[in-house]
Amino acid sequence: MYMIGREDWAQLTNAIARAFQVQIQQEFYSEMLSAANSIPAAVRSGFVGTGVLSAATKDAFDAIVENVKTANQSQVVILGTNSALRKLNALSEVNWRAESLKEDVSHTGRMGDYEGTVLMEIPQRFTSKTDLTPLIDNTKLWILPANQTDKFIKMIDVGETEIDQILDKGEEHGRWDDIMKYEVQRSYGIAVQLGRYFGQWSLTSGSGS
Repeated sequence: MYMIGREDWAQLTNAIARAFQVQIQQEFYSEMLSAANSIPAAVRSGFVGTGVLSAATKDAFDAIVENVKTANQSQVVILGTNSALRKLNALSEVNWRAESLKEDVSHTGRMGDYEGTVLMEIPQRFTSKTDLTPLIDNTKLWILPANQTDKFIKMIDVGETEIDQILDKGEEHGRWDDIMKYEVQRSYGIAVQLGRYFGQWSLTSGSGS
């Protein structure tokens, strides 16, 4: 884009910085999707569930919420996209909903909380401007302790970011043509390190009972 004059040099370097940011965010999300595998196998069934949210699975879902509360001695929040959070509507009998919850569903399509547990929406976006594939999985709900200061995904930067930029011509710069150089090198690592238990529910399609 720079070579054909569509972007100036500052736009090009800013685009490289944004590319690093997007890549790091995508790696964080990839680790988040697989984080439940880090929960010890001996207790994983108490924190990880799968199925259609319905009257038949309500007890199993509620048990995960309660287990996360107990393991962390704190209240919890349920995270998911708007599409995922709307599936929780099936666990609340309409006749027993408070008027405020009915208004939430009327205005946003989903409840504002689930039986006292706060629901937090993860904004959805596409993978790119040309690929209209949703980036965030609409089939995942995460149950996290509300006091989680010890995040379960860690990131480390290995040293300083190195930037090699050559703009000027001349023997001292090693550049004799009109092609400038901007190179960025950054070493970092992102991985799951389980400090506090959390819960995850994978939504499946089908009819409930």
